[in-house]
Amino acid sequence: VGDVTLTPAAAALLPEALAGARKFGVRTPQGKQLLELGEIVGSLRAALARDAWDEVETLLLGSTKKKIPRAPEILAAEEALVYRANVAQVQEKLDTSARCRDEATLTLAIEQAKPLNMVVDAYEELLGHVVTTREMVENALE
Repeated sequence: VGDVTLTPAAAALLPEALAGARKFGVRTPQGKQLLELGEIVGSLRAALARDAWDEVETLLLGSTKKKIPRAPEILAAEEALVYRANVAQVQEKLDTSARCRDEATLTLAIEQAKPLNMVVDAYEELLGHVVTTREMVENALE
């Protein structure tokens, strides 16, 4: 997942720079686009700090529609949204397969969760019980 580290000193610089640019007056198309990029980055930083992912998504969609350049913060936020969506999708697969005690889908979901660094210990333990139970039933039927 993309990562942007923001120091407290750097966090204060952007709002000051944007305020200075607005006060000075931005006239060129490139300057206006840069000001808009700064405003979006500032809003993204604030939304990420509040863990407001719906707002992050809205800001990213707006930046795409406006053809704002892909700043590191924008790229990192996009990657984080994709990661969160993948985690949610795999979590749903884990939960569904665990409820159904389905060995094949649980195995697949666990394998999908590992590259996402999800904690799957409980699901692996459940899978072990499912396999043991299946083996016991198969042995009893022989």
